[in-house]
Amino acid sequence: MTSVANAQETDNFLLLDLDNVRRGSGNVKPGWAMGDFYPLDDLRYTKEFEIKEWDVSTIQTLWRNHADVNSEYIAVYCGVLTVIFGYVDSKSGEIIPNCTINVGKCQRIVIKTGVWRKFCGSDDVQGISIRKSPERLTHENT
Repeated sequence: MTSVANAQETDNFLLLDLDNVRRGSGNVKPGWAMGDFYPLDDLRYTKEFEIKEWDVSTIQTLWRNHADVNSEYIAVYCGVLTVIFGYVDSKSGEIIPNCTINVGKCQRIVIKTGVWRKFCGSDDVQGISIRKSPERLTHENT
């Protein structure tokens, strides 16, 4: 059934085009669909969690441990996402890769908080990540 929403009904939802999400919006980096980086009056604002819709151009290729966001849920819709895990060498302080996992189409992975990881992917990789919003310092809790 197809219907057209009137102005009052459109206050209750926000229909998004995936390409627009992946391009970014204003001060929000490409791929971020929901999170506390949106203005308070935007339906995409939430301080509880973050959602990122990503493709090969917006995956995180640098080492991160996300110690401030709790576990991270990643779903791959197409292509292959390669997750490279690592640890910090006690002598050099460098991150040393120690495990690689390929997450393919229709697979999901949950990564524990504090685990060092970086990503690479096939040219056609696409997916979504969901995680708790990090505890950011604000004027309210400084």
